Formats: sequence, structure tokens, C-alpha cells
Amino acid sequence: MRISIRKRTAALGIATVAGLAGIGVTAGPALASTDSTSVATTAKDTQSSGHPTTSLKYADDLVRAFGVGSEVEVEKLATDAVVKTLSEHGDAHASRWHRIAADSAAGSTYVAYTNLDTGEMMTLGVSNEKSANGSNHAVRQIRFDD
Repeated sequence: MRISIRKRTAALGIATVAGLAGIGVTAGPALASTDSTSVATTAKDTQSSGHPTTSLKYADDLVRAFGVGSEVEVEKLATDAVVKTLSEHGDAHASRWHRIAADSAAGSTYVAYTNLDTGEMMTLGVSNEKSANGSNHAVRQIRFDD
């Protein structure tokens, strides 16, 4: 009986360690921190998996420009479609966006923000190639979710 309990305890311990290791491999740095990072922080402070810092900077700069009402800067950083969507959305709480995540896929970096006043989510898609070249209109996609 004692051997059976020891074997089960050992098997349970091994399964627990293997499961936790699997979560770490699958989720990567996304689970490394539950602390959100604000737009004002630098790219090196953000928990993310492999996004180019130039694309992240484009997204953060667009959010800042939108927050302070700098139409010239918004039009420089984003495509016409993104500018139109921002304009239609309105700027009642534009200065209250807080970056919560960033990741890259298929040549783009996707940066997610939440509005501290409304709880709304905004995701920006930035072209890695355009941002790496320092081109205008690198922010190419936008989506709002309630």
C-alpha cells in the first residue's frame, strides 16, 4: 500500500511539473506578467513575443497623437482608412488609452489598448516593413471592440 501511494504521489508531481512547463512553453511571455504597461513606457518594458520596437513605437505615437488631437501627426502615421475610423469613433476619451499587449504575425505587429474610462478595446495593425523603413502610413488597420 505504501508503495502504491508513493507511486501515485510521484506521478502526480511529475504531471504537475510537466503541465506547468507546457503552459510556459505554449503561452510564452504572455503569462510572465499580469501588470499592464501604459503607452508612456518604452518598448523594452513591455511583455511581448518578438514584436519590432519600431512598429510598437508607431502604434504608441499614433495613440498619443490622437489623444492630444494632433491631426497632422495622425495623418502621417496612419492610412486614410485608419484616420477615418478614428475620426468617426470620436475623441471624447482619446487620451485614456492604455497599452495592454503587442505581438507580431504575418508581417504586421498588432498592438492592443484598453480605454481606462470606457473599458473599450482598440487594436492597431502596423506594417513591420513600413515602420522599419520609417515610412508614413505604417498603421494600416484598426478595430474597436466593446
